[in-house]
Amino acid sequence: MKYYQNPCTDPCYNLALEEYLLNEETTDDFFLLWQNRPSVILGLNQNALEEIREDEVSLRGISVVRRTTGGGAVYHDLGNLNFSFFTDFSPEQPAAMRQFLEPVTAYLCSLGLPAAVDGRNDIVVSGRKVSGSAQRINGGRILHHGTLLFDSDLSALSRVLKPRDDKFQSKSTKSVRSRVANIRKLLSVPVTLNEFRDGLVQWLTRDRPVSLWTPSSSAVRKIRLLAQEKYASKSWNYGSAPACTFRNQKRFPGGSLEILFEITENRIEHAGIYGDFLATEDSSPLLQALGGIPYQKEEVQSALSPLPLHRYLGGISLEEFLSVCFPSEPPVEETNFESKPMAAMIHSPYAGSAQ
Repeated sequence: MKYYQNPCTDPCYNLALEEYLLNEETTDDFFLLWQNRPSVILGLNQNALEEIREDEVSLRGISVVRRTTGGGAVYHDLGNLNFSFFTDFSPEQPAAMRQFLEPVTAYLCSLGLPAAVDGRNDIVVSGRKVSGSAQRINGGRILHHGTLLFDSDLSALSRVLKPRDDKFQSKSTKSVRSRVANIRKLLSVPVTLNEFRDGLVQWLTRDRPVSLWTPSSSAVRKIRLLAQEKYASKSWNYGSAPACTFRNQKRFPGGSLEILFEITENRIEHAGIYGDFLATEDSSPLLQALGGIPYQKEEVQSALSPLPLHRYLGGISLEEFLSVCFPSEPPVEETNFESKPMAAMIHSPYAGSAQ
């Protein structure tokens, strides 16, 4: 295994570094620790303006950057420690999150915390979330990355992110802030972030040989170019949407799903999806399969049945997808969505560009 303690705190560079490692450093396992300056990191398929409070983000000079993994929006600052694993992946095996989460959970337990894996992708301590994770598959490689709330500004988190009613309606808590906790305050013995980080490295590498990795000058140039052209671009981070005539959304155990169609003469001309579902690949093949087909349940089902939907929709099934496309109640119909960004859509500026 190769380990890199990334000193950079620029979120655009750091996400570009992950993409570079996933796509180009394919002969070794990698373990990466990194931090971002204050920023909101959006999930691949999320609608930016539905997830952030624009006025707070602008006032505080907080970066908004979209990652290439699914899941929900997260707030990063220098009190948050991020980890990334890169390893070989076999399509015949499920991309199980637990194989990556359990070693991190065990480290927290070694510090005396009653940590456990919870739900789709979280680590909790005494019922409060301290970590969330997501994954990305490219060819025969998988990226698994996650957050560790060590000493983050939770008040900033609740100010810049919009809590979604559909996400919290089944919970007794009333805000994002009440569901999360900082690890530092849960520890019985004072520990600095650097001590916590060093202990995590020792724990995760104790049973295998590790060598330090440093990016070459050529790698740095590639990463910087990718950061500038992709992760710093408004088209990637906010997107743009065509006019739409159909919109509907639901929340499922596998995450939220919102679908937008532009329908002309009963054919789907354009399609877009939003959500915090845990996709592991870009959803462009799914959206392209919908383009131009009749807006009929049987046609949509036939077009999508051959596709590996678990890669594009995470834990959302075809039946659940169809229930959003063809709701039993009359859908919301609007004709002026021009100003609304779309996280994934046919002919979007970045459709298919996520690696």
